[in-house]
Amino acid sequence: MSVPATLGPLGAVTGPALGGLLLDHLGWRAIFLVKLPVCLAAWIVARRNAPPAGRLRRPDPATLADAGLVGGAVALLLLALSLSPGSPAWLLLAVPAAPLVVRWLRGPGGRPLLAVLREGGTHGLHAAVLGLAAGFAAMHYLVALHLQRDEARSATATGLTVLCFPLAMGLAGPLGGRLADRFGARTVAAAGAGVTALGLSLLVPLGADWSLPAVGWRLALAGAGMGLYGGPVQALVMTGAPPGATATAGSAVQLVRSLGFTLGPALGTAAWGLGGGGTGGIRAGLALAAGAGCLAAVLIARPGRPAADHPAS
Repeated sequence: MSVPATLGPLGAVTGPALGGLLLDHLGWRAIFLVKLPVCLAAWIVARRNAPPAGRLRRPDPATLADAGLVGGAVALLLLALSLSPGSPAWLLLAVPAAPLVVRWLRGPGGRPLLAVLREGGTHGLHAAVLGLAAGFAAMHYLVALHLQRDEARSATATGLTVLCFPLAMGLAGPLGGRLADRFGARTVAAAGAGVTALGLSLLVPLGADWSLPAVGWRLALAGAGMGLYGGPVQALVMTGAPPGATATAGSAVQLVRSLGFTLGPALGTAAWGLGGGGTGGIRAGLALAAGAGCLAAVLIARPGRPAADHPAS
């Protein structure tokens, strides 16, 4: 489980680093054009390796309605968080998101997800994945913003610095799986989340000392923790799924992880703005990210109903 759980986020966090190089040397249009050959290569690989059986159905009205409810709720949250630095009253825009989510959970699309969470007892694990993904995304956004805007670093220097995170994550990912096979998935996942929280916390007191090496080793520490945590927490979710519901369980954890990656920059923006901007705002945003990591470690360490610590590599 650690291999695929590492590769997905690894691609997501490596992209901005490579984007810095493209931005400085080929211009901003290149960051959009580079997607075309990557998508084509992914399509070719999928066509050659995916099982031939099975076809996707056209979405029915109920599925489209579910997509509208979830998409509407996320859009309201993003708008509320993005506009709140100008005026905190915009946070009230997030209130209508709650009934949209409740309506989705009570519909045909949300009921299977609720059943998996209820029967598997993995509410805490999913909340940990959501929180850690949001904290990481907020940190990643704020660090890049601060280095370029406030520290006057080039996009290339910024990209190479934040590359410390995915490099450490890629090295620690397979190790996390092997450790989980030996010591248990819950223990390793909680430890990895704790290491990530430590790395994020060490960014908060940097103050004026934002030298690239000082930022880089802290990002590497946080990335190593993410690598240790990814596969084991995925294994915990999958082994906690009721029989016949592993696909739903896998989709659920990917859903909350994607939501975390989506909401993280908006949460970082809100914390930065409400913290007064500048150094104070950066500290507020990074403290929020570190707090999310600490909460995730606690949620993972707390035993749930599914007690089996199955192989995670």
